[in-house]
Amino acid sequence: MRPRSVRQLSRPPFLRELLHSRCAYRLLPALFLSLPHQLHQQRNISVPRFLARNSTPTRPESPPGFDIFDALVRHLDKKIGPAPSPEAVAYAMAQFVRYCNSQPMRGYQAKRLRRGYEYLRAQGTRVGTSTLSSALEVLKGGGEEQLKLARLLWKDLLETNGYKLNKKDLLRYITTLCASKCVDEAVELSRQHVDVAGGGPWIQVMSAFTKQGNEEGLLEAVEFLRARPEGMAGWLYFYPVDFYCHCDKLKNALTWFERAMEDGKENVPAVYVVILEACLRTGQLEFGSGPAQKIVKDGHEEMKKEDWEVVLRFVAAQGGSMEEQQRILDRMQSEPDLKTINNLISAAVTQRNHGAVDHYLAQLAQLGLQPDHSTLELKLRSFIYRNDLTAAWSVYEDLKYTQEIPAGYTGLTPQDLLRAMVKDYPNCDLTKAAAIYQDLAELKIRLTPRTLLPLVDAYLQEEAFENVKDLLNKHVGHFSPEERKSVIELLVVHGQRDTTSVEALWNTYMSLIRSFPETSITKREIFMNLFFEQNRPFAAVRILEHMGMTDDRKPTKYQYTAAFVGIGNARNLQCLEKAYRMLNMDPFVEVDTVLRNALMFAFAHCGLFERAFEVYEQIARSQEGPNHATISQVFDICSRITYGLLRAKKLWAGYRRMGIELTANNVASYVEAISKHGAWDDAWDVVKNMEQDLGFPPDEKVYVTPLSCVMRRLIGVGVFRLSTLFSMFKRNRLPELEEWLEKTYPETWDKIMERVNAQMVAEEARSRTYVNLNTGEITKAPRVMNGEEDIDPMR
Repeated sequence: MRPRSVRQLSRPPFLRELLHSRCAYRLLPALFLSLPHQLHQQRNISVPRFLARNSTPTRPESPPGFDIFDALVRHLDKKIGPAPSPEAVAYAMAQFVRYCNSQPMRGYQAKRLRRGYEYLRAQGTRVGTSTLSSALEVLKGGGEEQLKLARLLWKDLLETNGYKLNKKDLLRYITTLCASKCVDEAVELSRQHVDVAGGGPWIQVMSAFTKQGNEEGLLEAVEFLRARPEGMAGWLYFYPVDFYCHCDKLKNALTWFERAMEDGKENVPAVYVVILEACLRTGQLEFGSGPAQKIVKDGHEEMKKEDWEVVLRFVAAQGGSMEEQQRILDRMQSEPDLKTINNLISAAVTQRNHGAVDHYLAQLAQLGLQPDHSTLELKLRSFIYRNDLTAAWSVYEDLKYTQEIPAGYTGLTPQDLLRAMVKDYPNCDLTKAAAIYQDLAELKIRLTPRTLLPLVDAYLQEEAFENVKDLLNKHVGHFSPEERKSVIELLVVHGQRDTTSVEALWNTYMSLIRSFPETSITKREIFMNLFFEQNRPFAAVRILEHMGMTDDRKPTKYQYTAAFVGIGNARNLQCLEKAYRMLNMDPFVEVDTVLRNALMFAFAHCGLFERAFEVYEQIARSQEGPNHATISQVFDICSRITYGLLRAKKLWAGYRRMGIELTANNVASYVEAISKHGAWDDAWDVVKNMEQDLGFPPDEKVYVTPLSCVMRRLIGVGVFRLSTLFSMFKRNRLPELEEWLEKTYPETWDKIMERVNAQMVAEEARSRTYVNLNTGEITKAPRVMNGEEDIDPMR
């Protein structure tokens, strides 16, 4: 008896067990065999079906006679096996040529056949002319190897004793040349043997020139045929007409059509059809009037029903009368079917001839024909063009419930109805529009940009952002870059509307960056500035942070400048800290004077005047130096602090000493700064001596600055109250100032008073603060947002 401690070793699995078992022998044999037998069933896997088959795959059958060529090539190239006899090779060649009559010959097959034929020539075996002609027939598909074989066969065929060149063999060889893009050689052969082949080879030549777009070669062939004594056959005029129609050169096509008439040749129906179809495609109907009138008047015995339908569509597109169209219908060899009526309705819808549409629909009932899917779509489109959306909706329901959806359906007509329903928002029925969109979604039809844009716009104004998100996620992925830009522009335009609330503005921005990560920083900056205008600096700074999180949409100095200006106007210290931290940690931003000016503006308006002066010192020490805006801002900071008078005078003296060219705005800022500190005499002296010291007279702003400061002190209105200096103010100085201004600058005195009054009204408006009774927030937003109706204007 075997000891229990000794475990029986597993034997290697048999092949049938690997194929039929569900165990993991094949993947991990060593690990699997080392496991106890109790765990073998817990590691089952499914064996692929092709591994579980007992039958071995069979080799596909080769074409008849091809095995002989394989054996011959192995003998010639690798010296393997005996060479087949010439008789066997010749028989295999005949068999393979008969086989290729039912399907085109491939390149590798033509190469094997050529090797076999060269072997026969080397052995001195001649192949019959019937086999050579049949071989030329199967080479008409063209190709590099087919061309080599065809040239070899053609050469031997001409050298065969007793062979007389015939039209069929010449046409076969020329067809192979044209298919292999050797059109010049085909032209030369056609010219040499024009008496034998007639016009047959020229069909292939002209078709090849048309495919290549070789106008010069085509015209040379046409002129050669026209120069012959018997002229060019009438049906060959189709090719120059067809060439120019495909190039949309309808004037040239009409010239060749008329030239055939001048030569006394009767054009085939294809000439009329191709020129009328080109006119319908390009909309240049004037070039088809002559051919249409001739075919309608004279008729043609070879005209088929399909050709007459093209003529009928052209006459309908031209706005022909019902009597004329009826005459064309009478010329048809059979009664008009549903396709004919649909073509007529399509032409009438294109021409917006709604009366003709109703007439053809009535005629459809008279003929006992039932409308199909195309008929109802045309009827639906007609009602859309009439702007009769009620009737269009009724037709759409008939289309949806009575007709089967064709394969490859794009749903363009229902999309047109959807677009027509939502374009007049809010005067539209979004419920029906949503139903149409749901039907299109069930059919997995993607919306076109022309449909998506008005639908997204309607949902944006409805503030249905879940629907907006669904539309963007499902449909903009396959749009082109230009189409995606149009959707981005729509979202930006919606954000700039006055009716867009703050919450809707944020949702619009989030929809933008989530669906379009390629949104430029310029578009993102627009949303940032909109939030600053709404006095929502936290949202604006968040947008700036989003820019910094992207890989290729980093904020530049222009975005930082706009952000600091907006933060300064909002006077929000927390947002200033965030934006300033971002700027310090951004290694790619080049800080210049303009950006530092905005930073200085933000520090000053947030009450950090010492930090603002530190920024000014950085500007003064920089290589670029301060500009005129810097000078005006630093004077403005001096007007806001208690010790600013001394700093303002020191800076003014320094600028004058260094010979810096000051502007009128700089002078106005300095005058305002010292006026707010009560230095009225100094301000008056600067204004009086301005033309003498600086070389230009004071403008309105310089006049108004000290006067407006005085008037603010008198009526005590505005944020710039100087209560500490009120007792020092001499009220009798105001008439003296007014008298001097009126006497010195009488021509601008009225403008000065208008500007002073306007400034006082503006100060009164800025001093009003709106308190939201719902949330307790203080806001200076220029308009009342949705949800903030209970706002009380407080002093």
